[in-house]
Amino acid sequence: GRWLAYTHHNAPNGNSYSAREADVWLLDLSNGSTQPISANSSASDSWPTWSRDSRRLAFNTTARDPNFDIALVDVAADGSTSGAQLLAGASQPGIFEHLPFWGQVAARPSLIESLQDVLPFLLPLLILVALLVTCMFRRKSAVVAVPPLYNMPPPKPLRPLELQSQPLEILWKPQPTLVIGLGAAGWHTLTQLKKTLADAALGQPSPNVRLLAIVCGDANRLKHDDFSGLELSADELLEWRDELSAFLRQTKDDPTLRTWFDDRYQRQYPQAALNPLLGFQGNRPSGRLALIANLRGHQEDTGKSLWETLVTCARQVQDAARAETDTRPGEEKILNVLIVSDLSDDTASAIVNDVAYLLRRLRDQAELGITTVNIAAHLLTGRATQGRNMNDLMRSVNTQASLREVARFQLASLASFPMRYGRPELDGSLERILFDEIYLHDGERSPGPLNNF
Repeated sequence: GRWLAYTHHNAPNGNSYSAREADVWLLDLSNGSTQPISANSSASDSWPTWSRDSRRLAFNTTARDPNFDIALVDVAADGSTSGAQLLAGASQPGIFEHLPFWGQVAARPSLIESLQDVLPFLLPLLILVALLVTCMFRRKSAVVAVPPLYNMPPPKPLRPLELQSQPLEILWKPQPTLVIGLGAAGWHTLTQLKKTLADAALGQPSPNVRLLAIVCGDANRLKHDDFSGLELSADELLEWRDELSAFLRQTKDDPTLRTWFDDRYQRQYPQAALNPLLGFQGNRPSGRLALIANLRGHQEDTGKSLWETLVTCARQVQDAARAETDTRPGEEKILNVLIVSDLSDDTASAIVNDVAYLLRRLRDQAELGITTVNIAAHLLTGRATQGRNMNDLMRSVNTQASLREVARFQLASLASFPMRYGRPELDGSLERILFDEIYLHDGERSPGPLNNF
């Protein structure tokens, strides 16, 4: 084609396609000249995408909705464009509609191909009809009674099975481990794991495995679709319950939060997005704000501190490890942690990296004596938990953002990453990979590598 479409802006401090100064421009590949399209608005216009016939452009715009809509323009041969028209079905207020993609029209199958598809289903019917016709024309033969070859009395009944009187032995004893479930999917995983551990231990709870689920709001709302038959106890639960409006107002004057949290973005969401009892409505910043508020003592309704809870859990796992084996002075004391997190969940995806970092900081607690923390993460994409309590588009956005964050933290050994919470004993920098092992669980999807994220 002759024209190359791209996003361009001249904001002195802007570095994002979402900046208000961002516009769509065209580059003439024949002479190198550039020009903006006439359909640009005073808001952000970005991410242009050509149609397959190179006659139309689709691009993102915040002209009418700060959450982005998709607009269309016709492009003439000389580069002039028509007025922008919002795409029906991709311009709903308050919905994040982003990254336009021109699909390909599916080819209609031929008559022969259609018959080939139904032939396997018709073949058994044809065989059945042939058998019926054969039976109709076959002559009936007389039934002759055949005498028995021999007479034998019925066998004697077997004696009742006698079980051994010795008690059953528990054969599987899991390694001392702290298992943390984040969000709704993490809670469900832990209830199933608790049932499995109890079955393996002949109905008794496993002393070696410490469970901790961190959820948004009241965990009782998740019980309607649980089938494990077991519930997590109060010390196995940490439920965000504190409303965040008052804490949000403090971010304007807080040097730590002001550089990370933009309250203008938060004001676009209704008040319910700040109340964990009503759900954060897919809003990841609210999920992480709840964690930081808890670490700073904003825990009146939650009733627990995340940091003190992690310290307690680690101490219990270490006690179980000492009961299993006698640790000699100077030997390495390892804390094994397994994290289960839904990357599309507003709470789980927002705090998974922070929880892993806080677990690393447990090495600094002298009373625990931990020398090594091994963290294995089982991460679920939005396609693995699709259709639970949030629209699929928001799940996809949260999953992609979470995967990019995890990838950045895994490179911390090459470029350290500062971690600031407003508590000197927790602030620091991450200078090694965050997770020792990562297992990514994806659901039904189109063929292609996962690195397309």
